[in-house]
Amino acid sequence: MTDRSLENQNSHDSLVRSLVKHYSSLGYKGIRADIPGSTETPTSVYWKSKPENKYIPDITCFKNDPANTAVITEAETCETLRNPHTAEQWKLFAAHAKNVKGEFHVITPKICAEVAKAVAQELSIGVTTFWVI
Repeated sequence: MTDRSLENQNSHDSLVRSLVKHYSSLGYKGIRADIPGSTETPTSVYWKSKPENKYIPDITCFKNDPANTAVITEAETCETLRNPHTAEQWKLFAAHAKNVKGEFHVITPKICAEVAKAVAQELSIGVTTFWVI
């Protein structure tokens, strides 16, 4: 887990809650969130070659489409975008989403949306959707 200040942890959790509400309004199913008060936490994901390095996505769910497309979402504050932990998670979650024919989404505050896109490009990570708030 990334060490965040209390203010940034609250901002992170607010991003997650906002997107959970949005996904719910779109009819997405099986929504799980890794935030305080959530009744169901996402299942951890890991590389087959490194099962000891498990990461829990911020949100997992399934789109309301004929394929029930899996969605893995990470929320990042401006503070965490250039963190090595973030890079590790994004690489893993994007690869996992691709492997299950799903999507990898990222949500950030509007003020650092361009940085998030630059980080994804620098790391050669395919982000299906960038959400901003």
